[in-house]
Amino acid sequence: MANKELSFEECLKELEEIVSKLESKDISLDDAVKYYQKGLELSKLISLLSNFATISSNCFKHSSKVISLFSIIYSSIITAFLDPSISLIETLSFGFNSFTLLTILLSL
Repeated sequence: MANKELSFEECLKELEEIVSKLESKDISLDDAVKYYQKGLELSKLISLLSNFATISSNCFKHSSKVISLFSIIYSSIITAFLDPSISLIETLSFGFNSFTLLTILLSL
């Protein structure tokens, strides 16, 4: 995967391509396992981005500072996801903890 930010739509498209490859009858077991693992990672990222979109749209009525902070978190999550030295668990944990903290702060 190229080292660039992926949009929600690009993640979905890539996941759809992986599903098509996995449905192919001409795929080796090794390739199937690799595609399956990549698909799992993408589905988790898609879920995280979907949660991000929901939270950010709910927070739109709040200050622009909150929206700016969400943008920073979003960029950090995508960057971490694309960095092979950072595990998926660390990326998802960072995203979850960041969104939880912001949700708590917004409810005060």
